[in-house]
Amino acid sequence: MVITTKSKRGERKTKNRKLRRVNKTLIKISNMIISKFTTIVVLIISIGVLLFFTIYLLNYIPHPNEFVTNITFEKYSNILYEYEIMKYPSKVEVTQVGANKRLGIGFVVDTWNLNFGSVPAGGSSTRFMDLSNIGEREAKIIFRAYGNITPFVGFSKNNFILYPKDNITIKITFSSQSDTKGNYTGEIDRIIKMPKYNFLYIFI
Repeated sequence: MVITTKSKRGERKTKNRKLRRVNKTLIKISNMIISKFTTIVVLIISIGVLLFFTIYLLNYIPHPNEFVTNITFEKYSNILYEYEIMKYPSKVEVTQVGANKRLGIGFVVDTWNLNFGSVPAGGSSTRFMDLSNIGEREAKIIFRAYGNITPFVGFSKNNFILYPKDNITIKITFSSQSDTKGNYTGEIDRIIKMPKYNFLYIFI
């Protein structure tokens, strides 16, 4: 009986040692998997952040430090794209009208002018811009408004591709609110974005 008991105790000790070795091995494997998974996640996040900032920087167009007072043409480029920017000064006077007065619409005679004239509170004024692509490749058209007129300016179409020989008329509208009153100024830019290399046209 004594010999048999010692044998069973020895077997249990041997099993316990084997179990501890297996547990240690499993823990090491788990730690390796977690470490590799963490590394992969960090790498994916880093690549995503890098791509985000790369795309942002490559599509960055400088904001004006001062608004133009006359129509101004500028060029801007980075390593992938070229931009042709036509800058238009813009202003509007929003006035309150009596309840018995009819709301009018601002009117400016110059076809190139993006000044919206005098607009009654709650009214609107619209200007029109004709665009034609006389080049051999498509180009992206972007409109941007700056200044305190920005919240009230809308475009009938924006951030679109204009293909060769295509023509389009864009409506640019200043829409005031019923409680809006005062003088609003700023700048409206028409931006033409063109890739420097042919393979980039699929990303335009």
